[in-house]
Amino acid sequence: MNEAEYWELDMQLGEALRENKELRGELERSNRERDDLKAAMERILAVSRVALWHSRPEGTGEVVPQERT
Repeated sequence: MNEAEYWELDMQLGEALRENKELRGELERSNRERDDLKAAMERILAVSRVALWHSRPEGTGEVVPQERT
């Protein structure tokens, strides 16, 4: 291997390491975003469950009037 080939490999290695670092940062940001969305959905689900426990759902009465007996 001559010096020019060594230099080229060194440059390629540096580029690969930089790209790897960028991809790891992107993965970390994506994981954080996923975790934030998961937490938000869990909060929404918890609030929805509490709302259903403390009041009765209206059902389809608003869309189709219920018959009174």
